[in-house]
Amino acid sequence: LASGWNWIGYTPQTIIGINLALENAPLVENDYIKSQTIAATYYLGYGFYPAFDMNPTGGYMLKVENSGSFNYPSGTFNE
Repeated sequence: LASGWNWIGYTPQTIIGINLALENAPLVENDYIKSQTIAATYYLGYGFYPAFDMNPTGGYMLKVENSGSFNYPSGTFNE
């Protein structure tokens, strides 16, 4: 991820909540994510609000303050 706006694809084959999906991304207060239908702001100590599910083959725009990298979690999830 570069500082600023990034297009990110969602590659897992299962639906995962936004906060779990991006739990190891370099997020700070007021980072922002949006799709064609929903948008959310990141709050330190809370996560993204409003929380939503990331869907397989979805595309998202993520605005981050800090550059870095992340991986989506793998496995089976029960949220």
